[in-house]
Amino acid sequence: MFFCVVFLFASLMSFLPGFYISACDPNCAGGRTPVCSPSRVCCRSSTPRTLYQPPNDVSIRFVDHTGPMFEGGQYTVECKVQDVAPVKNLVVTLHRGETVLGQLQSKLNQMTTPVTESYTFNINPRKEDDAVPYWCEAKLELGPEATQRPPVVKSQHITASVYYKPQLKGSSHLDPITITEGTPLHLNCLAEGNPTPSYTWMGPSNSMSLSNSSDLTIDSATSADEGSYTCVVTNDAGTATVTFNVVVQCEFKLQTLPKRECTFVLPFFTFNFNRTAHLPPSPITETMFFGHIFVAVSLLTFLQDFHVSCDACVQNCTDKPTFTPSSLVVRFGDPTSASCTVCQHLCPDDLYGLEHSVGVSDKNGTTISWSVDNMTEWDTTPQCYYMIIYTDDNVTHIIRTLPIILYQPPNDVSFSINHTGPMLEGDQYTLQCKVQDVAPVENLIVTFYRGKTVLGQLKSNNKVKKPATEIFTLNINTSKEDDGLQYWCEAKLELGPEGPLRPPVVKSQHITATVYYEPHLEGSSHPVRITIAEGNPLQLNCSAVANPNPLYTWTVPSDGLTPPNSSVLFIDAVALEHKGQYTCAVSNKLGTATVNFNVDVQVNYNTYIIVGVILAAAVVIMVGAFIYTCYYKNNRCGQYNLMDVLRPNARSKSTVV
Repeated sequence: MFFCVVFLFASLMSFLPGFYISACDPNCAGGRTPVCSPSRVCCRSSTPRTLYQPPNDVSIRFVDHTGPMFEGGQYTVECKVQDVAPVKNLVVTLHRGETVLGQLQSKLNQMTTPVTESYTFNINPRKEDDAVPYWCEAKLELGPEATQRPPVVKSQHITASVYYKPQLKGSSHLDPITITEGTPLHLNCLAEGNPTPSYTWMGPSNSMSLSNSSDLTIDSATSADEGSYTCVVTNDAGTATVTFNVVVQCEFKLQTLPKRECTFVLPFFTFNFNRTAHLPPSPITETMFFGHIFVAVSLLTFLQDFHVSCDACVQNCTDKPTFTPSSLVVRFGDPTSASCTVCQHLCPDDLYGLEHSVGVSDKNGTTISWSVDNMTEWDTTPQCYYMIIYTDDNVTHIIRTLPIILYQPPNDVSFSINHTGPMLEGDQYTLQCKVQDVAPVENLIVTFYRGKTVLGQLKSNNKVKKPATEIFTLNINTSKEDDGLQYWCEAKLELGPEGPLRPPVVKSQHITATVYYEPHLEGSSHPVRITIAEGNPLQLNCSAVANPNPLYTWTVPSDGLTPPNSSVLFIDAVALEHKGQYTCAVSNKLGTATVNFNVDVQVNYNTYIIVGVILAAAVVIMVGAFIYTCYYKNNRCGQYNLMDVLRPNARSKSTVV
């Protein structure tokens, strides 16, 4: 009996280790570690866990460079990510506007604690990249096992001006330009460049400074104007050249003036005949009388014919003076010209003319030509006139005035904000655009921009024609989306269809705004109750965007749990003591955002049921083993005496105890 009890106890002790393993989980042997306690049997997973921390800050800068960049040059952009873990899961992306320029990952594959690392990208700017912001973002790629989307941290925006050499709007290899002598010649070498290019013209006689704009105009070309014209467009980034070959042809015209009716006032003839009643008419007297009548009739007939065939006159002209062109738009200091046609036919020189304060004029028939070599008069209005003389000596003047807009682009456009340092979200600020020495101010339009977005346009009510300095202001209310964007303004002269093909536009410098705003939670601030089974991992996330970067403060229901100082709280295996409310406070100097998580931990009854079934089965097995050992074998085994065996007649038998 003693040996049966010892055997049963040894069997039970050898059975229990296997029992614990199977009671925990049949897969414990495959990577899971059994952990047992006096109160309950549990099984803790040994599956690898990734503990991560989003970056505390991401910054961007140009390496070893300040000021404008040049098109085609190579520059280095650095993205610095601070306090992130694990760095091997980090992906850093560089953006230009909405375009992704590249992605990089860390080579520190073994680091699991938070580290700070810099990533560098090489860029080659183009002219299309002028004023486009650069920025980078850092994102942890944690794979499909992540229970929540890891936060993406973005840097501020930085913008650089890209200088590029002038690029001609048209071809630089033009065919010869053939015009007729006396017709206007117009040449244009408009180009686009940054900074704004300057223009220099060289004529056939190598004369310089024919024009300091993209347009060159000769109102009436002559054979002396024939030859090559070279336009050199220059800025700090380079030079572009275009050459025009001009051929001037002569043309002979035979013009027949049309006949025109006109009305002349005939003199009134009075014939006085001194006849007396006492003297009878003599033959001589009657002959003279009829002779006068004949002369008068002949004169009337002649004048009537003259009335029909009169080629030119002015007394009854119905045509008004006409200027060609009808109006002028001239840049200050440029040459200009116009012509005035008084009547379609020849008229007396003393009955028409052109009044002007500058320039010279020349009559050619009924056409008067007017030209100015250097237009510097801000308020000049040439007037073309002719006179109509009536029979009662009354004189009427018919006058036509030539409208002239003399303009001067702004010498400088500057931009400022009535504030220094970071701006606060929701506050109102005043943008100021100062335009210096522009004329005429009433034709000026000032446009305010935020990035590529037009904020507003303003015009002046100033009617002064001479150059003036004007200040334009615009009020704005900032938002968090404005952080890192650039504010600037531009001044443009709207000169109408008679103005240059491309009105002069002068832009200000760019000012990058830093907007401070309170934390904005990326998820809901009132999540539903979180229910989780005991033993499972728990991850809570209260990521927020803010400027300056926010601080995270957690309040937890268990004293045994250390709250983190990041946006993510992670518990590897949740227990009943972790049940309760978790509060995350996200704060910076502008405000605080709070989010509450209500966690309910449920007991895993399935584990206890499985353990109970296994225990019951173990008891049954042990009882069966005991019965088998103590009773079944006892009936089959005995103790025999060898002498009794040798004696056939002796059949003594004793039971072995």
